[in-house]
Amino acid sequence: MNIQPLFEKITDKWVVKVICFVIALLLYVMHQTASVEKKSFIVPLSVKEGGAVVCVGINDERGNEINTVKLIVRAEADDIAKVEAQKNNIKAYLDISHFAKEDTKKVSVYLDLPDELKLIEPLEITAEPDSVFVKMEPMQNRYVPIVLSITGDVDRGYVQTSTSVVPNAVLISGPKSIVSEVDNIITEDIDVVNHYDSFSVKTKLVNKNNAISVQMPDEITVRIGIAAIKDLKLFNNVAVQFTGIRSEVKIAEKSAQQTISVNLSGNLLFLENLSPSRIQARVDCSKVVKAGEYELPVSIFVPSGAVLADKEKKTLKVVFEDSIIATEEVQSDEKNSENAE
Repeated sequence: MNIQPLFEKITDKWVVKVICFVIALLLYVMHQTASVEKKSFIVPLSVKEGGAVVCVGINDERGNEINTVKLIVRAEADDIAKVEAQKNNIKAYLDISHFAKEDTKKVSVYLDLPDELKLIEPLEITAEPDSVFVKMEPMQNRYVPIVLSITGDVDRGYVQTSTSVVPNAVLISGPKSIVSEVDNIITEDIDVVNHYDSFSVKTKLVNKNNAISVQMPDEITVRIGIAAIKDLKLFNNVAVQFTGIRSEVKIAEKSAQQTISVNLSGNLLFLENLSPSRIQARVDCSKVVKAGEYELPVSIFVPSGAVLADKEKKTLKVVFEDSIIATEEVQSDEKNSENAE
């Protein structure tokens, strides 16, 4: 095949042909430039860790602390709208997972685009700034105790006796300088108002420090002990009842209206509302068969909810006199004796 004629045709007036090609290229570029629009968005800047160090600060070239970057988008008008609709799914991040020691390094900003945006042509997305300075510290793991956050007060007459939480400690992770200063992790607020007995509740932890992460347990069980306050109260002027009095005797008038004092223990509110009339004091007189002074034991009966606090048993001195029946019998015996004489 003779390529000489073909070569001559190509090189013929080559200057004109080059000029035409350049003009066409410029027209194409101008057309593309005219049809491309520009828009910017602000997105959060995250950090990919997972190595031996963690991020404790991000600064730009001027030393200003930053946590966002500006994305500059260039695309056709219709595609700009698509990018704007997906802006929340565009991730800007730093990768420090490969660093191993405490330092401050200049790190590039990476972008992660949704698959839908990767198909757009032409599309240009750049981050501003495209690199930042990251301060890194060693990662530290440490167990700290869980502390209950209790709100409210138990009602009058009751007291909070104990608290417990299972588990009682939790693993936290983060920068060494911060983790070493964390004393505990608190629970959500637990209200003890209107509780009159011990109770258990499921709760969660509250992490108020964004610089650390907390390995949240699957379940946290809190038990709070609540009990009624115990008290002692002295009840005076408790009337004494005399039972089992035999027909041969009667109680002398000076002994008939006797009272005693009774010391009871029980719940504070119960004792405050307890009437002395509900306390019974009884003396059994069934063994007394003739007049005289006797010291007899007192049996005390208290309502359920109270306990007799007096350690020594109470006794009463009771004077008995002959009853009318006994007097008549004596007189009858004396009369019979006189008649017999």
